[in-house]
Parts: sequence; C-alpha cells; structure tokens
Amino acid sequence: MRVWVIPTVFLYTIFCSESGIASLLRSQGNNTIIALLPVHTSTADSKQCSNEVHFKSAVESQALEYAVQKVNSDPNFKDQISLGLDIENMCNKTPQNVINVIETSFKRYKTPKPSSFIVDLSDLLTRLVLDGSKNVPVFTLGSHRPRDDAFTPFIFEPSKPRIGNAVETLLQLLNWTAFDVLVANASDYEYFKDVTKTSEVCENRVFYEQSISGQTLNNDNETYPLLIFSDTIKTLTNLPAKLKGRNAIIASNFLEIDERFPKTLALKQRVPNLDEFEEFLRKSAQNNDSWFGGMIRKSAQFGECKEPGNESCLSEILGKLSGELRHGGKVIDAVYTIAHALKNTKKRPLSNDDIVATPEFTSPTGKEICFSANKDLSKLQYSVYNLAKTPATLLGNIQTLPDNTKAQLSLVELDLNRDTTGCLVTCPVGLSPVPTSAKCCVTCEKENSTACEKGLRLSDDGLKCVEVRLDYLKWKHPLSIVIFILVLSLFCVLFCLVNLYHKKAQSPTVLTSKLATMPLLLSLFITLIHPMLPIIKPSATSCNAYVFGFVQALGIPLCILISRSNSYFKKFREEDGSLKRKVLRSSPQNLIAIFLIVFQIILSIIFIAVLSAHVVHYETADPYVDYIECSTFAGGEFLFPFFFIIILSLFFSVKNFGAETVSEDTYESHFTAIFFLGFYLLSFVNIVVVYGVIGKVKVMLLCVLGVLHLLNFLFFIFLPKVYVIVLNRDLIRFSPPLYPDREVLIFGDLPGIEDDQPEHKEGPP
Repeated sequence: MRVWVIPTVFLYTIFCSESGIASLLRSQGNNTIIALLPVHTSTADSKQCSNEVHFKSAVESQALEYAVQKVNSDPNFKDQISLGLDIENMCNKTPQNVINVIETSFKRYKTPKPSSFIVDLSDLLTRLVLDGSKNVPVFTLGSHRPRDDAFTPFIFEPSKPRIGNAVETLLQLLNWTAFDVLVANASDYEYFKDVTKTSEVCENRVFYEQSISGQTLNNDNETYPLLIFSDTIKTLTNLPAKLKGRNAIIASNFLEIDERFPKTLALKQRVPNLDEFEEFLRKSAQNNDSWFGGMIRKSAQFGECKEPGNESCLSEILGKLSGELRHGGKVIDAVYTIAHALKNTKKRPLSNDDIVATPEFTSPTGKEICFSANKDLSKLQYSVYNLAKTPATLLGNIQTLPDNTKAQLSLVELDLNRDTTGCLVTCPVGLSPVPTSAKCCVTCEKENSTACEKGLRLSDDGLKCVEVRLDYLKWKHPLSIVIFILVLSLFCVLFCLVNLYHKKAQSPTVLTSKLATMPLLLSLFITLIHPMLPIIKPSATSCNAYVFGFVQALGIPLCILISRSNSYFKKFREEDGSLKRKVLRSSPQNLIAIFLIVFQIILSIIFIAVLSAHVVHYETADPYVDYIECSTFAGGEFLFPFFFIIILSLFFSVKNFGAETVSEDTYESHFTAIFFLGFYLLSFVNIVVVYGVIGKVKVMLLCVLGVLHLLNFLFFIFLPKVYVIVLNRDLIRFSPPLYPDREVLIFGDLPGIEDDQPEHKEGPP
C-alpha cells in the first residue's frame, strides 16, 4: 500500500500554510474535509491566535477527528473511500483571512478538490466561503444561515424552526384547546403563532417574562394549562405564585432538564447519542501526547482553573467541554453525510446536488439524516419528557417533516388533565356556541334554544329546561332516624344526671370532684346538637352553622375542663369540698371557663366571616340529579374547627397532667386517661372520614362520631362518679396507692414531680 494512502498520525502542530494561515491539524485521504473553526480567540491586535481556547469550536474539531477516524475504520466505507481532514484555526475572523484560506485550500488540494467545507462562522464570513467554494458543499454549524443568498449552506437546524409544529401536535394529543402562554423566548413563540394561525386553539392570556411582575394575574379561571416558551428551566422555578401548580408545557429547541416539576412536560429537540464521542473527547484531553491534550494544557483556561493541579484543572475543563457536546453531534452528522454521498456517487468532487440526492440514513448520533432541496434536514425530532419524575422520563418523540408531523408518545399514565374540552372554539353540527365569562370558553347548546336559569338544566332533546333535583342525607333516611332516637335517649340520660347532681350537690363526692362538675354536665346539652347538624339540608347558613356548632359542641366542654385543671385544686376548696375563694361572687375556675368560651365564640365568628362555607354540587349517574353537601365536609373550611379543638384538648391534657387533686378523687385519673385516648382516636377518625369518604356515607359517619364524642364524655368523666354516688362505693377501691412523702397526681405516681409535704394525712376508712 502506498504511503500517501495511509492517513498520517494526528499531531498537535501549528504550522503555516503557503499563505501563512495557521492549521491545527491535517491528515491525508482521497477526500479532504476542510473545517474553518475559531478554536482559539484572537489577541488584542487581532493579528494572531491567543492561547485561550473556544470550547465550542474545540469540541467541533475533536468531533471531526473522531468522525473521520470512525468512517475510515468502518467496513462499509474503508474499501471505497478514505477521508482526510484539514482544521484551519480561524481565530483571525477577517474577510481577507477567510478568502486566503479558501484560495489556499484549492491550491493545496488540486486533485481531487476538497470534498466539502464545514464552517462555524458569522453570516458575512460564511457568505465568503460560499462565494469561493466553487459548488463544493458547505455545511454550517450555526443556528442560522445567510439570508437572501442564491447559494446557501447545508444547515442542521431548519431555516424556520419547527418547534411550533411540535408544540401544536402535543397540545392536540393532550386535548388542550384553551391555555395561557408565558413567553421568555419570543422567536419560538412567533413560530408557534405562525403555525397555529388556522388551528382551533385559543390563547386565553399571554404573559411576557420581562414584564409579568407588573401584569395583573387575577384570572377568572386559573385552571387553564400553561404553555411556556423558554430556553431555561429556571423560568419554571421563578413562576409567580398564581401561575404555579398548573398543568404546564415548557418548550425549547435546547433545554437542560435537571430539576423536578409536578404536572409539567418538557419539549425539546431530541438529544443525540454522543456517549462514544464523549469518551473519545475525554481520552484525547487526558492524553499528554495528543495534539488536543497538549492544546488544553497550554490554554489560558487551564492555567486559570479554580482548583490548581493537573487532575482537578483537567476535570474542570472537561466539564466545560461536555456542555458543548451537542455541537459535536452536528459535525459527526456532516461527516457521515459526506461519506454516504461519496459512496453513492462516482462523481468527484461532490456537488450540492449529490448531498441532496443521498438517500436517508441513520447517523451514529441516532439522527435520521436526509437533506431537502432547500438544504434543510427533512426530519427533525423533538422529545417529550415528564418532569414530574426523577430523573425526567422520556414519553416519546414528535417527528416534524416539512409538510406534516408524526408523534409516538405514551401518555396513558400521565398525571395531567388531558381534557379541557369544556372550553371550545367551535361546536359540532347542530349546536351553537354561547360565550361564557372566560375569553376562550364557550358552551355548546341546541340551536334556537335559550339558556336555562339557575337550578334548571336543558333536557336531552334541547327543547325545554328541566329542574335539577338535589339529593342529600334527609331526615327520613333510616340512619337519620336512628341518630334522632339516640340523641333523644342521650337527652334523657343527661336530664337524669342533672337531677342526680342537683340532689347530691352538697355531698363530698360531688363537691370534691375535679372534672365531673355540674357546669360540664350542662355543657353536654350543647354537645348533644353536634350529631344533628350534618342532617340539616345543606345551605350557606347551615354549613356555617355546622362550623360554629362543631367548635362550641366540643370546645365549651373542653374549656370547662381546662378551667378545672388550670391551677391547684385544693387552693379553691376546703377539705370538705366547699369553695374557699370567690372572685366577683363566683369561682375563679368558672370565670376562666367563661373567658375561654367567649374567646372561642369570637374566634369562630371571625373565621366564618373570613372563609365562609358553601354548598358543593356533585354530578350523579342521573343527569337531572345533583348530590350536595357542605364544603366543610370536604374542604379547607374543616381544618380550622378541627385543629382548634385539637389544640384545646392538648392544652387540657398538659394542664390536667400537672394539676393537684385530693385523695378521695384520684380514681378519676384512670378514667380521664381513657377519655384522652378516646377523644384523640375519634378526632383521627373524624379527619380520615372528611377527606377519605365520599357521599352520604361520609355524613352518616360524621353523625355517628358526634354521638361517640358525647358518649366518651359520659362514660369516662361522669359515669365513674355516678357509680360512686349511687352505690356508695368505697373510694379506696378506685384510688392508686398513696405515698407518705407526696400527693397523688392525676395520672398516678409520676417520678420527678413532687408535691408539698402535707401536714397530716389520714387514710380512708
């Protein structure tokens, strides 16, 4: 084999050509690809190259070396063609310099002529390359091409980006007819507007990122999806509060998706497969003997790295090079396009027509390459990612062609609202649109029909308005009757207990009771209304009455219990249980209870005024029947009364834990502990029912829980005391053991909590 046929070893030598133009690298082959890349920046006087590396062009130069080596070793090509390369370092970006490079190239490669040029230059300089190329194909790596030119370069990004086509297709698949738009990339948005001129889509509101802070975001309908045109994922992070939480799409030709966002899709150009090239780039940079490795180590960036040291500096440089990998993918696609064109034609040198006539093939980057007559890629693929997953999950691809778009997406398990057909732009035949308050929304009604008034619904034939029946848990329901009987029975029980306490009011057992008192017993008549409130027909008044009643039904008894446990019990009572001190002719404990009750009543009224409950309508299987219930049973309105009661119960627990009692009454502690357990268990079940059960079953369970709360008070606060009063039981049987050096606390003997030493204590008889 002749020596000139063998590709020369790649060397890092900057030497001068005949015209004095600097070449970075050359290798021999039957067909030479000439690359004009600004691998280095120029010095201040623009007369020579500096030692500062331009990372984008550096990656492109390595991609050319990699692709040429790969083609020359590929069995499909090596017996038919051999490629050579010539990388010209265009750090001096002047028109005369470009003209000199082109002229020198044709002198150097007379037979055969250069097979193609790959350039990454400005519009003006690219035009000069085209003028001097003598119909040799020119590939530009930029994102645009010179305008209004008779001769244009081949470009790997269409002259008119197809992101608008891809976005329109995705919107159609999601069935998003109406949406809001946030514009951070105006050019991409204009392409979308141009594509959707004749589409049945409706932009409800359009926000511009630079002025969104000054815009009014009070939209009548905040459930619209949000379409975002932006080149950075930070746009999602910085969304105003009123735009967050919506179903959203962020679209861009190039986008880094390294963060998680719920209910959000990302659409961007398909990422090329560059793993093998990335490994080649890394090894070249690490190799001290390679021209590329030597160039990196002599660069200004290598000497100015943040962490000095060979390995750390190299790692920092490799990180910056990796950020430019996608530009290397364009070079690989260009080299393989040239190789396929050379293989499929016997003509030398190549012409532009040969590139266009090359059949479609798949590049090592995974792209399907085929150029149209206007020198654009015929196919351009966009990928769709679900940003709710970590890492982002690929849902499929949208393939855009000059005249149509094809999609291969898996949207079955997507956690997005895929139906906004309530907002239509056109209606089916026989139906006429009726505008609503929202800009984009219309409702479709039978032609020549009138809109029905509130509470009425159009019949199936569209000829008349039919009354909508309301369904809810009524009084005649069997469970409602059972609840009513239970409440009536408990009323009788409470009445008997009041009568008993009145008769035994002066007995030591009643006087020395710390918790089971007459005020608490009377407050349970208010608790008795709690199970009845959910059965009342839902209305704004009854719903707010439930909130108020819930707080008072459980809050008033708890306020009385807190007042009884608020301070040392013996300081208010004599040894026989009679009142020792009075404030305003009343027990200080009663005054504390009154203050707490008035405070919670005021707090309840304020809450109802700020966040009023309302009636919620639910559709049923019957189109003319709506199930209704209070928003308190399913929404945030329930949280205030629930947590307020929990806070009161916790406060009672803490105060009761540290309060003193008399020895004759310590048996209450056992039952109080069970009362706490029952109260918290019922509260937990209550919130589970509110947010976990639907329909009439929920209302039934709320009624039952109201009854159980009342029974919890009776069984574990009053019945132990009644048992002692009625049967005259010996109190010592209920009392924990007494210790001579401490008082008995409400939860028994708790180590670490000492009481004052009593002067004298006699045991019970």
